[in-house]
Amino acid sequence: MKRSLVINADDLGADEARNEGIFEAIDAGVVTSASLLANGPALEDALARMRALKNRKVSFGFHLNLSQGTPVSEGHRLLVGSDGNLAGNFAIQLSNFITWTVTSMFMSSRPLFQWPCGSRSATGSGG
Repeated sequence: MKRSLVINADDLGADEARNEGIFEAIDAGVVTSASLLANGPALEDALARMRALKNRKVSFGFHLNLSQGTPVSEGHRLLVGSDGNLAGNFAIQLSNFITWTVTSMFMSSRPLFQWPCGSRSATGSGG
C-alpha cells in the first residue's frame, strides 16, 4: 500500500509575508496543501500567487474563520462587535449563536422543522 503525507499550510491570505513563506514551501515541495483565509487582508495576493503557480501538486481549501477580521457576508450580528468585525472569542460567539438559535426555535410562530412522524414541531406547539 502506498502511503502519503499531506502537509497543510494554514492561513494563506492572512498577510503577504505568510503568503510568501507558504509559496516558498510549496515550491520546495514541502507543503502539499494550503487553507485559504477568505477574509484575510492579503487574499488578493494569495489568489494571484495561486493563479501563477507552476507546481500543480498542491491542493487548496478554505479556512473557516469565525473569530477574526471582517465577515465575507452580511447578517452575522451575533458574531461581530460594534465595529462590524468578528468579535474574536469563538466560545462567546458560539454560545451567543446557540442561545439565539434555541430562542428562535421556541419564539417562532411556525415550526423550524417537522419530526418525521409529523406529530411534533421544534416550537413544541404540535402539528
